[in-house]
Amino acid sequence: MDDAPHPGGVSEPRPKEGRLRSIAERDSRADLGVLGDPALAVKVVDRIDGAIDIVRKRVVRPIERAATAVALGLLAVIAGSAALILILIGVFRLASELFSPYEWIAHAILGVLLVTVGIFVFWKKAFREN
Repeated sequence: MDDAPHPGGVSEPRPKEGRLRSIAERDSRADLGVLGDPALAVKVVDRIDGAIDIVRKRVVRPIERAATAVALGLLAVIAGSAALILILIGVFRLASELFSPYEWIAHAILGVLLVTVGIFVFWKKAFREN
């Protein structure tokens, strides 16, 4: 018998390769049938991995894209609204400075501008419904 040194310092007898060992392996695989296939674990893991990839492609990625679109759209609306409000405040202050003795003109210009925009939006909505 071949004695190989064990990592702990104790030597254990190495099983001999021979006819009896191959017969025992063949008989144990025959008893297991399909489960004796050494590549069975790899095949099962590949199938599970493929199923997970399909679910990820068909379900998770579209939901992820939709959530990203909603988040970026909401961010754009908030930033656009803030920018519009700041621009309107700047225009109103500029108009107030230009028409300093007659500030009511600045109020009238801003009022006409906002009413015109409101009428345009309302007209588009009413036109789309009909």
